[in-house]
Amino acid sequence: GNRMLVANFATVAPEIGVAHSAGALIADGGSWSFGSAGVAGTYSQSFVIANQGDANLTGLGIAIDGTNAADFSVTTSPVSPVTPSGTTTFTVRFAPTAVGASTATLHIANNDSDENPFDINLTGTGTTPSPKAQITSPVNGSELTSTSLPLTWNAGVGVTSYYLYVGTTVGGKEIYSGSQGTALSRT
Repeated sequence: GNRMLVANFATVAPEIGVAHSAGALIADGGSWSFGSAGVAGTYSQSFVIANQGDANLTGLGIAIDGTNAADFSVTTSPVSPVTPSGTTTFTVRFAPTAVGASTATLHIANNDSDENPFDINLTGTGTTPSPKAQITSPVNGSELTSTSLPLTWNAGVGVTSYYLYVGTTVGGKEIYSGSQGTALSRT
């Protein structure tokens, strides 16, 4: 009789998957929002690259481009190779340079045949920074001519407690240091 030959072929290949630190997967071409951060402030987010395939994931490299690419940077790079079922992490920092929306695209180079590069659209909003508490009287750097002098300061936005340092040098605290609670003055 006739004999039939049946051949099965298995493909061995890496398969990239990316998730944010809370574990939710991000699709290739998907988005991540950093929310709002004060101008000159920063917000960082860690991401996990997982190899869901059965061959090493290699050639990992990250590039960021787009309108506000300078507002986003990689502070921790992923390490390759990533073995099958293995993971590596990377961290992206959002540091807005202006008030308003920031957008860029993050590209992860890799050896996954259908997701190279793996792209994530990044967004964030730069906001006006919250004012900090500042001494209002006496003027900083004034020469003190008495042993008792009232100090006053303005309220900082979102401040729940103040700590006062008084010294003879910048950063000094040899004359006085102590918690002021929510008070806005001290004699």
